Amino acid sequence: MAITLAGSAQQRQAAGWAVSGGILLELVLAGRASVTGKHLELVDTTPTGDSLLDSRTALIETWMRVVASAG
Repeated sequence: MAITLAGSAQQRQAAGWAVSGGILLELVLAGRASVTGKHLELVDTTPTGDSLLDSRTALIETWMRVVASAG
């Protein structure tokens, strides 16, 4: 059985991806992250002074550590 998202659920999901992409773009522009192909690298984890970007950098760093230790 295939499950598809209804209109408003799809819009919320799309908005979430858009916000995530915007945060990632801000981190790249701030020189904190690098994206090459399908690979993400945190190149500088020093605080940016923006609480949203700094908290997401910490989450990405934790996620990358977990993924690396699982592989």
